Amino acid sequence: MTATLSPDTYSMAPPGGRSSHVGSVPLRLAPEVYRARRLTVLALAFGLMVGAAVGVASLGSPAAAGRGDRTVDSLVITVMPGDTLWGIARGLAPDADPRPLVHELSALAGQGPLQPGQELVVPRSALG
Repeated sequence: MTATLSPDTYSMAPPGGRSSHVGSVPLRLAPEVYRARRLTVLALAFGLMVGAAVGVASLGSPAAAGRGDRTVDSLVITVMPGDTLWGIARGLAPDADPRPLVHELSALAGQGPLQPGQELVVPRSALG
């Protein structure tokens, strides 16, 4: 007994290519495959957005720009409302003459008055 195939029940893929149809019925992947693909694309898109947001935020932050220059031998002072150079110097070295430390803090603070939230990176060698 021999079986015959008609063109309606079987079609061959074109030479060198792939067909997504067998006969007149298209091949479909399982719904789980589509769901996994969508979740993967969603996770990648979310990761790219978070990475871009973190990158933009770190580039725009003046405090973050100086953090790369810090060494292990430094102390970071965050200026609070009402802080003065003299008050910070007395707090850092209560038993020493505050004038050299005030001069050092003034150089670190730059031009203008201290601003709340400003960070001063004080080398430990300046504390004496």
